[in-house]
Amino acid sequence: MRHLCLIMLFCLGLLVRPVMAADLYAVDVLVDVTDVNASVAREKAMAEANRQAFELVLKKITTPDNVAQVMTLNDNQILNFIKEVAVLSEKSSNVRYMAELRIKLNEEIVKRYMAEKQIPFMVDKATSVLVLPVYHKAPAMAAELWEEDNLWQKAWRRNTASEGMVEFVTLEPSSRNMEVIDAEKALSLDMRLFGWLARQNRVSDVFVLEATEHAGGLEVQIYSPNGEGSLLETLNVEGVSGDEALYDEAVRQAKVRIAAKIKSQNISESQKQNEITVLFMYGKIRDWLDLQKQLSDIPYVKKIQEEAIGDGKTQFKLVFSGSIDRLNQALAQKLFVLRNYGDFYVIESSY
Repeated sequence: MRHLCLIMLFCLGLLVRPVMAADLYAVDVLVDVTDVNASVAREKAMAEANRQAFELVLKKITTPDNVAQVMTLNDNQILNFIKEVAVLSEKSSNVRYMAELRIKLNEEIVKRYMAEKQIPFMVDKATSVLVLPVYHKAPAMAAELWEEDNLWQKAWRRNTASEGMVEFVTLEPSSRNMEVIDAEKALSLDMRLFGWLARQNRVSDVFVLEATEHAGGLEVQIYSPNGEGSLLETLNVEGVSGDEALYDEAVRQAKVRIAAKIKSQNISESQKQNEITVLFMYGKIRDWLDLQKQLSDIPYVKKIQEEAIGDGKTQFKLVFSGSIDRLNQALAQKLFVLRNYGDFYVIESSY
């Protein structure tokens, strides 16, 4: 039965609802400054906007302690990091200046500064994760995933914004998706099934968020089947049952926690870089091309350098940040396994 489910998943292709992340080094800010005249107010507003933008970008890529350390720079120093400023809207009077601005930082200068000051920061590209919102109307009631009255699922579909470098993906409620995954299967945390889900939806992680409604609000348990298969954290969100605001706030908190976990792990892992020699045996050349695409989709794979190819096998150098264990976890999601043979590794299909 499990094989049938996986075959269906492979053949049908899942309909997903992706949320695209904005440019990591660009942010929108609002300023409203009053001073002796509009010109002085505008000048102060621009300095304030640059500082806001700088801090918002830093919050995406490093820890709060590191943000506080860098934000001791003065306004003139911060100006050196600003690449572009676009005015989205503005208003002014004799003594007041108000504007919405889109500010882009110079990515290379930011990275160079952080590296010179030995401040750890996340350098990976945006990460996509699949969210499965499982819902209990009450502690003793059955789990729901696709039911019409799943308020938890509806909240995730309402709140589509990314959080930092993390994009959140939800499955469309199609008949095909319903055949592949339900609440019971989601809570089973089956690595094999979730590997297929990750592969088909081109995400690096799958998170199951089990929300249980009670008199005082909502309890949310966050599970990550990716290499852990255990409870990561429990959130207790206070509010009125049935009120959209309760579920929206629970989504916001869950996103913040998931993004913080991914950022913390990536900041730590990105400080290490490894290079290994890998051998891959293939039946058709398209198998090798597919593997290259799968590897490139892993955020911390930095380089794939082909060294030799022929007779149904290829040898290549794989450069990646982080540990072998983390790489293997990502490969497991894509149904591959990396085996150590001493001086080299072999990548094989685990299906």
